[in-house]
Amino acid sequence: MSKARHLLGTGPFGAAAGIHADMATFSEIASELLHAHTGLRPPSPAQDAALIEHSVARATTLDSFRALHGRKDPAEAARILRRGAQLFASAAPQTQLAVPGHAYALATDWSAVEAGRALRTVISEDLAVPHSYVAATPRHVRAVGNGLRLIKAAVGEFGASIVSSVRGAVLIEDSIIESAFIVPAPFVSVLNTQVLVSPLKTADAVLHEAAHQKFYDLLVCRRLVNPDYDYLGGALFGIPWNPVAGERRRMDCLRVLSTIHVYAHLLELLLSVWEGSLAARDECGGMLTEYWQRAQFFDAAVRSGVVRSALGPDARAMVDWLAAIMDIHRETLAAAGRDADGPYTADALEQVHRLEAEAALV
Repeated sequence: MSKARHLLGTGPFGAAAGIHADMATFSEIASELLHAHTGLRPPSPAQDAALIEHSVARATTLDSFRALHGRKDPAEAARILRRGAQLFASAAPQTQLAVPGHAYALATDWSAVEAGRALRTVISEDLAVPHSYVAATPRHVRAVGNGLRLIKAAVGEFGASIVSSVRGAVLIEDSIIESAFIVPAPFVSVLNTQVLVSPLKTADAVLHEAAHQKFYDLLVCRRLVNPDYDYLGGALFGIPWNPVAGERRRMDCLRVLSTIHVYAHLLELLLSVWEGSLAARDECGGMLTEYWQRAQFFDAAVRSGVVRSALGPDARAMVDWLAAIMDIHRETLAAAGRDADGPYTADALEQVHRLEAEAALV
């Protein structure tokens, strides 16, 4: 096992089993508090329940707890719990196809049940671009299975543990979005059917969105932000690629941390695939170059005092953890004779210096 993979799979930010256990404890405590204040509890699905049931149950727990604890509104929490129970009761196991040999399922026609329609609604609102839903077929199942097997071949049980952060995916097409993680639809990744054209692209998308879910779980059970964190009122970094309407996309400090967390995982996958010759060299090499160059931007930004000072105490420890992983990735790339420098590093450092100067004037 590589040193980077060992770090990625251990400790308070890496061990998936520990994060899952902490989330289960949170859910139990939240259920007790909600019951004490509303007389109601969130749905509690069986371990082998359908993807749609797990998503509705987790979303209900998180939304009702925010209403109770964050907004101090037990009446709203009760309304969310009643709605969650209604959606949960409408869910049905026939709304998915399981991927054989993996704890991963693909949504079929979710429009057939109320819970599926509700989840599609929040997914569409979050995507906010044209798309259409695709009911999974055995062909899609085989393609996703090939991607999951590549993850297992490349990074072993570590990869499987990250994928276990989700329960499956809903498929879309006719969209510019290749894959997505949707906060109000927990456990559900969004995969564009275009990523199913090769096992590597499928593996990349599956692991990508599972790593996002893992980070969001950490956001619940670790102190990554302080209670007064202002998502858009603090420092914002302009991303120097893929502008929208001629303007740079902006990311706050938490999203910078989230993004480098995902890149650290994807680089481990791609480096392992490259070293093991598990996919076409051109395809893997191109993805590896692009991801490394972009990761360098976020790596430079996240190590800065701008990001460290904006986030909570656990986030600062997480930055150190990720920095150690990225240093190992850099050594691995250099040892393989690949360019370990990135064209966006200077841009990130210029923004850090500007943000530090602006903060000093306040």
